[in-house]
Amino acid sequence: MRIYFDTSVFNGIVDSPEASLLVEKLRSKYSVLLSSLNLGEMLQTTNPTRRLKLFIVASRVADGALTASNSLLLTPMQIIRNCLIEYTSNHKENDLFFVHDEIEKHPARRLLMNPSEVLDEVFVNETRNELSKVEPVHHRRLVEGREDFQIRMQDFQTGDKQVISRGRVSVLRHFLNDTSLLSSLINSLMDRFEEIEKKINGHELLILKRYDFIRYFAAVHLIEIYDRQIKQDKFGKRHNPGWADNNQIPYLAATDIFVTRDKNQLDRVRLVSRFGQRRVCVWSYDRMIKEVLLS
Repeated sequence: MRIYFDTSVFNGIVDSPEASLLVEKLRSKYSVLLSSLNLGEMLQTTNPTRRLKLFIVASRVADGALTASNSLLLTPMQIIRNCLIEYTSNHKENDLFFVHDEIEKHPARRLLMNPSEVLDEVFVNETRNELSKVEPVHHRRLVEGREDFQIRMQDFQTGDKQVISRGRVSVLRHFLNDTSLLSSLINSLMDRFEEIEKKINGHELLILKRYDFIRYFAAVHLIEIYDRQIKQDKFGKRHNPGWADNNQIPYLAATDIFVTRDKNQLDRVRLVSRFGQRRVCVWSYDRMIKEVLLS
């Protein structure tokens, strides 16, 4: 059974007095998936000793990611691109989610196999500087866009205003069946996927129904707009998942169980998971501990 951990879970395992037993049981019961977002967040850990501990735990619980081609997840953009290429080529791919080519040379594997690189401050600082730019830009865009969005809402059609007034679930149910949503989403990615743009026109709903990953991705962005730019309370950074947390949520499509220790993310994952075509278990960190240690 596949299980995906938000990076907060690895921090929990590192701090657990039963870390060794947890790692042993996880390895025996589950195939633990890793993503580049996990590793990127670990690299942002400033304390080198803790950073090394995080990579050691990740390496031990997800040892399949070191050698197998079905444990190391591609980035969200790479997965979306794979889905759209499969759809437009009308050729069924065996797997859309995982790194296959030259797994031995993949930088994520290199990091897990060579902890010394995790302690190389020059390498870590270069990587951290790149990653640290994303979150502030993302947050600033939401904050600066809130006032403008509130003004634009006044021109929304009555039906859309009624949908929004009913809350988050209503927003997802309505706008995930709106062709303009996926068109807007795909158009925002077109600088990456220019060769696909013309082929998907008119197929937006079919793509949303066929690919849970894209459906989850769209749902996350819808909910973020609602929670950060429409809601009248708890719309600040403290009450909402950040960029990396949001971008890990679509991995629901690749796993059987999704685990997080972050309460804001847990709330959003549970909501978004309701809109996939198959059931995915969403566990808190405490639920995971009980399931792993007591079963």
